[in-house]
Amino acid sequence: TIRSVVRSGTVAYCIDYSEWFGAWPMSESCRRYLNFRTKDGRIFRTKRMAMGQVQSSMVATTGTNRICDVPLPPSVSVHTCCDNIRVVGTPAEALQVIEEIIHRSKLVNATINEDTSDLAKLVAVEYDFLGERYHHDNGSMCSTDKVHQKLVTVTDALLARLDDGTADHLLLSVALGVLFFVSSTLRVCVFDH
Repeated sequence: TIRSVVRSGTVAYCIDYSEWFGAWPMSESCRRYLNFRTKDGRIFRTKRMAMGQVQSSMVATTGTNRICDVPLPPSVSVHTCCDNIRVVGTPAEALQVIEEIIHRSKLVNATINEDTSDLAKLVAVEYDFLGERYHHDNGSMCSTDKVHQKLVTVTDALLARLDDGTADHLLLSVALGVLFFVSSTLRVCVFDH
């Protein structure tokens, strides 16, 4: 799993593309399906991929994965999510991989948010990725504060609906299922008692 691989590395190089969704032009044949109407009745069509649209995320992730499709030493793994890239492994081998990914990014004019002139600044031993905080110095991980706060908000909303009697059985079963999944799969403490 991504967790075991990320935890097994000693360092991670983290980069993020800038305006990645806007970098992909939308063909005229697709634009007619991606329009929206304003309150005054005007119709607009996107010229670039719209961030948040399912197909846009698929295209962005596919583009990122293609750039990251480089030979990997056994100790290195690459993880992507839309425009975010994490290269995890031993310092020397992970450095070789991130250098190649940066080179390939420049070939397709992908703009990287981070300063790549000094790659030592891109090394992280503690960072957030997909809602979890990884600590390579001690091999631990935990949920980010943002994830924990969302879980607290959902729990509080559920408890409020229980208190005022407006929660129905379907809402309760779905909410409890989500909370049990999160607490068991993500190992997040949902209730503080």
